[in-house]
Amino acid sequence: MVCDTSGKIIYTNEKFVRYLNLATLDSLAGKTLSEVYPEAAAKERLEIMRRAARERRAFVVESVWNGVAYQSICRPYALLGGDPELVITVVRRQPKPNMDDISPDVERIHIRSNNLGPLSSLTMRELELLALIGEGLSSHDIAKKISRSIKTVEAHRASLGKKLGVASRVSLAKIASESNLHFDLLQSRQVVRGRLAGRTGVPPANGNGN
Repeated sequence: MVCDTSGKIIYTNEKFVRYLNLATLDSLAGKTLSEVYPEAAAKERLEIMRRAARERRAFVVESVWNGVAYQSICRPYALLGGDPELVITVVRRQPKPNMDDISPDVERIHIRSNNLGPLSSLTMRELELLALIGEGLSSHDIAKKISRSIKTVEAHRASLGKKLGVASRVSLAKIASESNLHFDLLQSRQVVRGRLAGRTGVPPANGNGN
């Protein structure tokens, strides 16, 4: 996506349209961020874009949208010799920690106005359990990882399956894979009123961020 510092969308490709869960490219033509994102989510993203343009540097933005973890690279067009009022955002699924190829020198920003989608009913522990199931860990290994008994892990797994409407571990693993959430990512964040935020950060402001 290419956006200007007023929040107007200048260009998107089809993949970005699918990321936003919209039907066609035409549904984004000439719109602003506040027309395609909820108010809090649009405001937070626009602030990051304006900062990128103002400081002429890139940022890595980590978020969860519709229950899927994403990583966005937000880069001012001025770095490529273009209009200083334009910012390019490239979105990809959040890579696993050992596959993240972004330089550690690039500042990372954890979005507060996330959309957990079908995972919004899960507790933080259940989100962590889902991530570990997706990583292929057994109940025994999960119990060791989170310092709980196997019985407790199985109880959480049963609750998880009930909330997501599935019974088998294979089905949970499929959901975990689609959500792209990773345990290490969740460990550094917490769920606050349906949003993911840094554990040590300031809680998100009130508003519709879902």
